[in-house]
Amino acid sequence: MTLRNWGNFLGVFLGLASWSEAAEQTLELTPGWNSIYLELKPEHSDPEVLFAGQPVEMVSLWLPDKAKVDSLVDPEALPERSPQWRTWQPASSPSAFLNNLRAIPARTPLLIKVTSACQVTVSGEPAFARTKWTGTSFNLVGFDIDSTAPPTFARFFDDSRAHEDLKVFRLIANRWQKVAPTDLMKRGVAYWVWCKEGSDFQGPVDITWVGESLSLSSQKQSATVRLRRNGSLPVSLTTEMGSGLAATFIGSGSQSSSLDLTDSYQPLTLQLGEEGQSAGKYSFVLQGGGMQFRLPVSIY
Repeated sequence: MTLRNWGNFLGVFLGLASWSEAAEQTLELTPGWNSIYLELKPEHSDPEVLFAGQPVEMVSLWLPDKAKVDSLVDPEALPERSPQWRTWQPASSPSAFLNNLRAIPARTPLLIKVTSACQVTVSGEPAFARTKWTGTSFNLVGFDIDSTAPPTFARFFDDSRAHEDLKVFRLIANRWQKVAPTDLMKRGVAYWVWCKEGSDFQGPVDITWVGESLSLSSQKQSATVRLRRNGSLPVSLTTEMGSGLAATFIGSGSQSSSLDLTDSYQPLTLQLGEEGQSAGKYSFVLQGGGMQFRLPVSIY
């Protein structure tokens, strides 16, 4: 797959240009409550700005560190103010004085209530963060799914002890409804997923690095991510440079655009070309195992 096709295969949930230009995620919202996963770091994080002119009635953000969730409550039954949630309503709402959601962060699940169908286009930057699971609790989470080859829930959570008794719920017609293990996962959707114990499970592809992005410079012309396969099924990972990024990947000691992952961490090094690289923010794509990541690079 070439980078030119990137914006075509993500469907209704996500359309991205390179980070050095403009990144966008399009939220397709239906009347009532929607459970979405915002992948980008929004350019305008203030919900009053982000949802200006849209028929958005309420936005809720779950706070996983406030309390464990052992049973699900449909969005219509949620209180307007709760220690487990931050909420926002438009300034024109009589209840706007209850607002405590002032900024919307990157890579976060949101419940959004709209009065009519609409599209909300969020501009911002690609971002990455590992999923943080709360044990013996439901977790509201979204995933980096490959929209052209999405995995089933059973495939995604293959061999994860913390998710053996797979319990996943998706918001349909304002109610949380259980999905089947054979159902396909969707990009841009946030699900409630039961995690029976502490876990750092990330899906079929596990990525680790230090910081918010890979940082390079004229003095530091390479940076490394570490990758491994989770589960018992094979994963072949392909790589693709973002627009304007003159660099190569070094895997297993040689230049490579693909990597067969094992169950041990393997280094993948991003190496700048000899011709140099303008300072700026860029990105690259990793794809495989039913997952797809657009990862940020900072050059200074």
